[in-house]
Amino acid sequence: NWVLTAAHCFTRQGKDNILKDLQLSINHGAGESKGEKVIIHQKYNISALKERNLTEFYDYDLALVKTKDS
Repeated sequence: NWVLTAAHCFTRQGKDNILKDLQLSINHGAGESKGEKVIIHQKYNISALKERNLTEFYDYDLALVKTKDS
């Protein structure tokens, strides 16, 4: 099972600083699941347009979270 969410929830200042050692709980209609793995979109980069004076750029702001539940 997978959950689609925003990449910025798992990073600090761009893709190079992905948060580690997350203890992720996902609440849903059937209860709660634990997150096992987070995959950030390879093109996600919040600072991609900094040279154009755009401080935050949210294209490709996608992450997949694999749950431990099957």
